[in-house]
Amino acid sequence: MLAVGCSSAQTLMPVTTMTGTASVSTIPTKDVAGLSPSAIPEPSTTLLATLPHCTVGWIVFASHVSYSQDDLRDGVYKTCADGTSRQQLIATEAGIPVGAWPDGTGFLYADYEMPLQVINLAGKHVAKLDIGSTYKGTVGRLSVSPDGEYAFYQKFLSSDGGTPARFEILHLPTGIISEDLVSLDYYDQIGITVPSIIPTWSPRGNHIVWRLADRLDIADVACDAVLHTCSLQNIREIGIVPRIMGNNGISWSPDGMRWVVPCIFTNDPNEYSRLCIFDLSGTLLEDYDNTDIGVGIVYNPSWSPTGDRIAFSDGRNLYILFLADHKIINLTTQYGTIDDVPIWIP
Repeated sequence: MLAVGCSSAQTLMPVTTMTGTASVSTIPTKDVAGLSPSAIPEPSTTLLATLPHCTVGWIVFASHVSYSQDDLRDGVYKTCADGTSRQQLIATEAGIPVGAWPDGTGFLYADYEMPLQVINLAGKHVAKLDIGSTYKGTVGRLSVSPDGEYAFYQKFLSSDGGTPARFEILHLPTGIISEDLVSLDYYDQIGITVPSIIPTWSPRGNHIVWRLADRLDIADVACDAVLHTCSLQNIREIGIVPRIMGNNGISWSPDGMRWVVPCIFTNDPNEYSRLCIFDLSGTLLEDYDNTDIGVGIVYNPSWSPTGDRIAFSDGRNLYILFLADHKIINLTTQYGTIDDVPIWIP
């Protein structure tokens, strides 16, 4: 179905960018290059050659056992996008994948009270980012620039993950941090007291969008190739109709011109959520309801690197929507598990 929305802009207060340093530790392996690509890195042929044959792309996801069975385990898994070759990569009750690593060989992994990790598709720890832990620690959700050079995240100033907080960008090869990128006084003035964000860096590298409660803010990002510092410019709210549902971030199309997020059109708690596709202005381009996709609840959509498919969860299983013909396939069907947070590996 097609629909038309509206957009608005609200500029935030300008702030001064400060810099610091953080530690980026690598764990050498023969499979993956280091954390300092000079351009968008090529996938490691050594690692990819050892994986099962998969021509349609890999997806990593979190799986939680909802019914006690001896053959089921909590953890992070990978599967080929045709539903084959499901394999556990990490045994964990709390950790989730939070984004693909740009070289196509792994993903960022967040766990309680531990540094953020880079995990390859063989399940090996490749690197850790010593900027704090997530959720129970001091760092919120994180997004890496498409060239693998920078990471944007929210840094809480208290160990319980509460306010106040600040927005930072870390240069991964050097550990240089650009701090205090957004004035949080603005959020206080409009009554948002817990600025917990879900950020996403655009595929073109020129925008960062973050989800904050029922609103989306977008900023132009500029980084200095010599000083390795970054600033956010022209920060504004994207006014969208309908409302974003639940604790979901956005997922960009690979051309950086559209994004998808679960949405609802009313305040009815029984309303089914939809997959909604917007342009950069917040205009609703298309939405898929339960009659289109066959499920009533949609969580954590993830746009494929090829741009023709969107993976998502219904809170139990994973599905893939083919945008050309609106075909749906059931990606995971494991009874007794909750499969969620699908991440495409480029």
